[in-house]
Amino acid sequence: MRSLIDRLKQSHFGIIPAETYERLGSDAKESSASTGAPAKGDGNAGAHVRVVNDSAIVTKVEPDSPAAQAGIVPGWELIRVEKNSVSDVLKTVRAAHAGSTLLPTYLSLSCQNLLSGDAGETVTARFRDARGKSTTRQITFRTPAGKPSQFMNLPTMYTTFESRQVARGIGYIAFSAFLDPQNISIQFKHAVEQYEKARGLIIDLRGNPGGLGFMANGMAGYLVDQPNLKLGEMKMRNMQIQFVINPQPTVYEGPVAILVDECSMSTSEIMAGGLQDLGRARIFGTPTPGAALPSRIEKLPNGDGFQYAFANYTSAKGQVLEGKGVTPDEIVLPRRSELLTGRDPVIEAAIKWIGTHGRTQ
Repeated sequence: MRSLIDRLKQSHFGIIPAETYERLGSDAKESSASTGAPAKGDGNAGAHVRVVNDSAIVTKVEPDSPAAQAGIVPGWELIRVEKNSVSDVLKTVRAAHAGSTLLPTYLSLSCQNLLSGDAGETVTARFRDARGKSTTRQITFRTPAGKPSQFMNLPTMYTTFESRQVARGIGYIAFSAFLDPQNISIQFKHAVEQYEKARGLIIDLRGNPGGLGFMANGMAGYLVDQPNLKLGEMKMRNMQIQFVINPQPTVYEGPVAILVDECSMSTSEIMAGGLQDLGRARIFGTPTPGAALPSRIEKLPNGDGFQYAFANYTSAKGQVLEGKGVTPDEIVLPRRSELLTGRDPVIEAAIKWIGTHGRTQ
């Protein structure tokens, strides 16, 4: 059955082993809100890892996170966590997902997951530092920063929102997931209002796994001033959903740069791909995986879970995102040499573009 599903080359079709399926169900119920303790596996190091040229590179370290406290910095290469060698993990993932459009995503997430586990658990991790020397760190996982949010029957995700100025007159917005609209959507609105007269606006969707689809066209309403436009449409057996953009009273009219990578999925792809099609945003980073479809997970008689999509999605220009993803207008890799000096090459590329296309102040 797995081989038949693999031939579809679609992201939201698959068999989830019984052990994993049961853990998804129990973890969703055993949240800190109900038990007073973090759910099993609900902890991480606060370090973001991406696979670049077959190396697992730390691309971001969250402030005050376990990784930051351990002295880990962007640009370090992850070599091993406990008995798990990164090279072995990459080899296993490549063998299991050869030919899949999601391979880059699986590679990065598999390495990222090495730095997650039970909150309070301590692991030993080995890295290659800026001098190229091996260094070992003890990391104690903690519950992720942010507000816990639940989406369908998936494990609890934690939402964070960031808004700041990254260069003179250039605003920057980043949020971890399209969830908790009462919080995230309102903060997005306030940020756009704050940067209404900015030279340019950067929206960072790197690592954003998606969430609630309607949040994408809702946010787009603060970036598009023309009525009757849409990000795309989703077709189901008995109905269609139009991701119509409704311009808001405050609309940012300057240049918009959206940052994506192989871990920008689902609603992130809907927003980035739609605004790219409309010519409203320029995309920077690495290609997204093409994991845009909504899905359900049904329990099979043997205990496994069967995940299947129940819709198809096309962007504003009629492009099918599933299995193809969003190709950035400017491909920018997170190069280790730049990360080690405290730079973010993707943000820098967006700033450079805004510098030549931005509004004068």
